[in-house]
Amino acid sequence: MKKSSQKLVFLTFFFILALTSIAEASFWFRVTSGTPPYVYLADGTPRSITFTAHMWRLEEVLPGKFKAVPITNDTVSYTITKTYYKYDGTIERIEKSSSSRFTGGDGEVSVSVSSASNEEDAKKPANISIVMKDSVLGVGAGTAMSIVKMGIKWNDTSYHANKPTPVIDGLPSKKYKAEIIPSSIAAIPHEMEYEWRFMPTPSKASSFGNNPICAFEPGDKEETIVPLTKWFAYPNHPDNALAKSTYAIFCEPTIKFPSKQFKVPSYGNALKVYVPEHGGVTLPGISGLPDMEQIYSKKDKKHYWVIMDPGEIHRIVVWYSGFIKDSPKTQFKQKIEQHEQMHYRQFFFGGHTVYERKALESTTVDELMQFIKKLKLKAETKEELENRYAKALHQYMKRERDAMAPYIPSLERDAYALSDNINPKFLYTWVNYLKMYVKKYGRLPKLY
Repeated sequence: MKKSSQKLVFLTFFFILALTSIAEASFWFRVTSGTPPYVYLADGTPRSITFTAHMWRLEEVLPGKFKAVPITNDTVSYTITKTYYKYDGTIERIEKSSSSRFTGGDGEVSVSVSSASNEEDAKKPANISIVMKDSVLGVGAGTAMSIVKMGIKWNDTSYHANKPTPVIDGLPSKKYKAEIIPSSIAAIPHEMEYEWRFMPTPSKASSFGNNPICAFEPGDKEETIVPLTKWFAYPNHPDNALAKSTYAIFCEPTIKFPSKQFKVPSYGNALKVYVPEHGGVTLPGISGLPDMEQIYSKKDKKHYWVIMDPGEIHRIVVWYSGFIKDSPKTQFKQKIEQHEQMHYRQFFFGGHTVYERKALESTTVDELMQFIKKLKLKAETKEELENRYAKALHQYMKRERDAMAPYIPSLERDAYALSDNINPKFLYTWVNYLKMYVKKYGRLPKLY
């Protein structure tokens, strides 16, 4: 072949390659989305994400000057891939392929994609990616979107399977911590605001007694506590209220992104506050030990330890409240103390009535010594005699309690006449005492 012909062929081939390169460079394709790269579904509702493809062709209007002309007659094929992070820890991918034509004269085609995987499982978080390609020219592009369902993860030791551990009135609650999920939100610039709320339950109740309240400290942070829990009355009746009351606890965080803000829904936690069945008890008792001496028995020809006289034995009247001991800040403290102090005066000072005289005469040193004398206690060692005395004292105290039992309701009536007027005017009432008495004995008590 001649050199001139070879040169022509080479130039022609080069021109074709160049023309092809220019032709391919004259078209471009871009895929965009109408939302930021993260979509947060604060309410858990599936949303449709719109992806838009743009197709242009360059036309030379003047030598070396071009303008972009939308392509309006091509078809775009696309593949959508959804990645679901399932609750069991596995990953599921769903792919769908389809096509759509450019619409109008703006060189755009839009594809709407739901964030849901299916109707039955519509609230799963997902990552969605799409690849669009022009079917005529074969050029394409892609983009991706992260779909995130946001919520609150309760993180506190008092809440397990909707069965929070009850707290005695007046004690601090367990800590409540509302963690925003997913944790990947931390990688995105944002600010947080927290609002803690409570609601007495049941929500359908017409009213509650004893002014329900939960004073959160702090009330605007991720983690909070109720330092002083308060029992409230439901039903709102002095004698029919339940010993346990339940608050629904909510936290409503507000997430502030640079472009938008919204509240994250709160799923209720709970705080149960209860009041023990018994507020306190007051009883007379015996304290101290009698004098013990070792004597020789001529009959048995051995030494024995025996009780000689009362020694340090003395009568006491004590009142005790396990409720106040466990919860010194309970709102029932004054009510219980005043009630038990009335019993203290009854047993220590007596009175003019038959039941007050019985209270004063119950459990005395003289009676105890007569009781021990009849038992003729003795032992070969002092330690053994002390043990026998302790058993004898127990028997004597039981006898005295049994003897005093018929008069206790009358003593309680006078004590409740005082404490029923002290707030809170619920639970520890004369009427409830009578209810418990009937439940135990099957009848109302005899009153003196």
